[in-house]
Amino acid sequence: MFIDLSKAFDTINHDILMQKLYHYGVRGVTLDWFKSYLANRFQFVNISGVSSQTELITCGVPQGSIIGPLMFLIHINDIVSSSDILSFILFADDTNLFYSSNSKLELMNTVNTELEKLSQWFCANKLSVNIKKTSFILFGNKHKVFLDSNFSIMLNRKSIDHVTCTKFLGVYINESLNWKDHVSHVSLQISKGLGITYKVRHLLLRKLLLSLYNTMIMPYLNYCNIVWGGSSHTCLKKLTSLQKRAVHLIVSSDSKTSSSPIFHSLKILKLEDIHKVQTATFMLKIANKVLPSVCYNQVFYNTTVSSYNTRSGNTHLFSQPRCRTSVPRLSPAKLISSVGPCLWDQLDHNTKCSTNGAQFKRLFVLSILSKY
Repeated sequence: MFIDLSKAFDTINHDILMQKLYHYGVRGVTLDWFKSYLANRFQFVNISGVSSQTELITCGVPQGSIIGPLMFLIHINDIVSSSDILSFILFADDTNLFYSSNSKLELMNTVNTELEKLSQWFCANKLSVNIKKTSFILFGNKHKVFLDSNFSIMLNRKSIDHVTCTKFLGVYINESLNWKDHVSHVSLQISKGLGITYKVRHLLLRKLLLSLYNTMIMPYLNYCNIVWGGSSHTCLKKLTSLQKRAVHLIVSSDSKTSSSPIFHSLKILKLEDIHKVQTATFMLKIANKVLPSVCYNQVFYNTTVSSYNTRSGNTHLFSQPRCRTSVPRLSPAKLISSVGPCLWDQLDHNTKCSTNGAQFKRLFVLSILSKY
């Protein structure tokens, strides 16, 4: 379930926020500072030079400030206590709930009961849910996912929309748990950037065209590539073609010309290698234990290797899980728990011994570019 809050930052009640700060141990002068920060703020509307009367702001936190998101997180932090059954993933004002069951009837009844508790929490904290933008998605066997007219998920006594694809923290996921929808979205955005590049290719120098690539194309290929970049070649084929077309436009070369030398000269990584770099960087952070504890569940350590050898370049620091299925989207071979250790073992000694993330990435990128 993907919960959308209506004007989340603008509806935070100051009194409730202060009570929670006090509960978490923010008291005395520090609490007075928070009160002073939020007090005596006014707002008005100006249209065509005509301004309305100023009104005192009685709720909400200043957006655009460093401390605004922090106060919102403190305010919403105890939402997880509203249910002992649902699993929560919170990121700023994105609230996502998860629950699994072998029975659709049990799933519906349990979720609706827990959502009633969640609704009471929102009411008590004076936050409102945008039902129109709130939705749920079902993952599972195609036959089990099939819904009849009696299946309904309710929040605030209103039915939530069932969707087959949704945007989750900037990444599109669908009920089939493949990346076709996300790749289609990225392809569309890159095509727009390519259209602009094509129109100005004769007007700008190569250096500026490369800047356009770094601004309008590369961010889409980079964002969360570690998650979706390991998809099948068939799924990523369109993105690969669009990236090749982009580098050909930058150097004004024929599309039939080999693209590898162009990638090398422009120092641009291919799509598949962007995934390798992000995966290898993740493994380095795992090896040096600089990530949140939840990330360590993504890999398996080799129990025969001492944890003190993480910087010695040991090629068997991680172990790979056994693959028991040949279904591509379900195969562990596609997961970082399998791809990560395999890639880590292929790195040279000097690269793995780099404790500095930037240095590690530079050495790894250079080694990849040298093979183009």
